[in-house]
Amino acid sequence: PTEPKKQRGTDTDHGSWTTSAYRVVDEVRDGIIATLDAGTPTVDAFASPVNARFPKFWPRQDDAFEKDWRKEGLLWINPPFEKFSRVVQKIAQDSARAIVIAPNWTHLNWHKALQGITLSRVLIPKNKKLFQNDEGKTFAQRKWSTHAYLVDGSLDL
Repeated sequence: PTEPKKQRGTDTDHGSWTTSAYRVVDEVRDGIIATLDAGTPTVDAFASPVNARFPKFWPRQDDAFEKDWRKEGLLWINPPFEKFSRVVQKIAQDSARAIVIAPNWTHLNWHKALQGITLSRVLIPKNKKLFQNDEGKTFAQRKWSTHAYLVDGSLDL
C-alpha cells in the first residue's frame, strides 16, 4: 500500500521524511537560546534519550501531543518535518511558549500560522552545520533556510 499524497500547503511535501533522529548542534542551540533571550527551555518535546537537548524530554512513546504544553514553561521543539502542522496547532491550542526550529517553507499553511504566533526569530546562517545524528556526524542545512522561532500560542492566529 502507498501512503496518501500530501496536499501542497497543508503539511509538508516530504511525507516520509522524519527528523526525530537529528538534534541541533550544541553551539547552535546555545546561540539560539542566548539570542532569543527567553530563558532556558524546560523540556525537549520531540526527543530520544540519545538526542535530547535538555534533561526533561518526551520520547516517541510518551506522545508529546498528549501532554499539556502550557504547563511546561518554555519548550524546545525540533519536530519531525511531517509534524509541523500539528505542532503549530498544539502550540496555539495550549497557549504554549516555545522555541521552534523550522525550515523557512513559506508556501505551507503551517508556516503562515507559525508567523502569527512568533514573538521573534533568529536566522540560522546557511554556513552553520545545524543538525547532528546519533553518531555525532554534523550536517549542513539543505537548500532552504532555517529559523529558530520564539513563539507564544496565546497570540491570535
